[in-house]
Amino acid sequence: MREYNIFLVNRLWLSKSGNLSVFFFLLFPIFLFAWTTPINISNTDSISNCPALYQDKRGWIHIVWEDRTPGNYDIYYTFYDGNVWADTLNVSHGYTCWRPDVAADTLNNIHVVWGDYDTGKIMWTMHDGNSWSTPVSLSDSVPYSCHGPELDISLITNYIHCVWHNLGAADIWYSYYNGTSWSIPENVSDDPDDSAWPDIAVDRMDRKHLVWTDYNTFDIFYSRNDSNSWSYPENISNLPGQSCDTRIEIDTYNYPRVVWEERYFGYHTYFSYFNGTDWINPVYVDSIDTHHPDIAVGKDNRIYIVYSYDYEIYYVVYEDTIQISPRIDISNTGHSLLPFICVDSLYVHVIWVDGSMDSSSPKKNMEIFYNYNLLSGLEEEEKININYSTVNFSKLCLSISKPERVLVEIYDITGRKRKTYKSTESNTHIEIPLDLSSGIYFFRMKTSNVIFNGKFILINQ
Repeated sequence: MREYNIFLVNRLWLSKSGNLSVFFFLLFPIFLFAWTTPINISNTDSISNCPALYQDKRGWIHIVWEDRTPGNYDIYYTFYDGNVWADTLNVSHGYTCWRPDVAADTLNNIHVVWGDYDTGKIMWTMHDGNSWSTPVSLSDSVPYSCHGPELDISLITNYIHCVWHNLGAADIWYSYYNGTSWSIPENVSDDPDDSAWPDIAVDRMDRKHLVWTDYNTFDIFYSRNDSNSWSYPENISNLPGQSCDTRIEIDTYNYPRVVWEERYFGYHTYFSYFNGTDWINPVYVDSIDTHHPDIAVGKDNRIYIVYSYDYEIYYVVYEDTIQISPRIDISNTGHSLLPFICVDSLYVHVIWVDGSMDSSSPKKNMEIFYNYNLLSGLEEEEKININYSTVNFSKLCLSISKPERVLVEIYDITGRKRKTYKSTESNTHIEIPLDLSSGIYFFRMKTSNVIFNGKFILINQ
């Protein structure tokens, strides 16, 4: 395993003009740029939409989506075992199936839920390693039509937990599967205000964490079930716009982290998390119109966020409330939306809907695309030392432990490349002029076998 010696140095110096410049440096030994070429994993003859994904304990990726092949709305499924993608499979065999979700339990059984638009029921099927069960309804006792189911698994009990909303009274409903049967659905919100589009996550203490949109205040509400009862719903967004499309994940402290879309003079992404005492004030992600965000939390507790902007899928990383990567376009087709993300110890995995593929008909087809990125750096045997310092005349100086030819690329916070430096001979000391305006910058330094990513804040006064 690579061992890093990292030096964080703050320096002040005078530039040629005599103005005071300030640098703050951080080093992040992770890949932020090495995304693979997106691949089409649905590849059906009709429209594929509304995907969801889940990673099981083996590291296999399971994906479901709503598909109009061969004319009905059915739920399709595929998985990736680390080598190849399986053939797509129809698991619903219905007529009006939509908005699915998927999860894998601790025995690697696959559970899929969806809404049946015609009957208004929440349907569930399971693959036990041999075959798929006959779909059954979870919501027979719930009044009005039901929509938008979401799943998560308890690692302690192996129970399957499902939430959804109904129309009419518009409340949030919850049920769980104990390995034999599903519980009678429970109304969690149970108030006169309309509530919809929930998401659920279960921590490693078997606590259930639930978020949804309240249509009275247009805020994101949160409730937790520690044992047998749900806490009083708490407003965790409390912003002037309309908060919606919320997603939730659990960090290594067993605390929830939540992202959502905020509609107020445009469309924006915010996130918040519980720090053990309170929910932090919502953090504004980026400075552009964004839609349909999703969130994942790494083992390092960094927050990985994807969203759609201008029909592209963008990816950004936060540490606590600080953005530590530029936003990166990982789709590059101009026809992408509805991303979902998961992160393991090595990779970040993203899927989305892409409308750029040509089908046999004159119209473009919508397909489910997948891309991944390596989080860790390349393995090496010897210790690498990276030292930051600054000198006069606005230069960034990097020192490494052995002579290398390097390529350094500097990006602004929007992901636009601002400067490229390529050494002509091997050195241990690199000096790069910084004729840049004040702002936050990221850089990638590549040697013969290692890539480092860094961040600095430049303030010219």
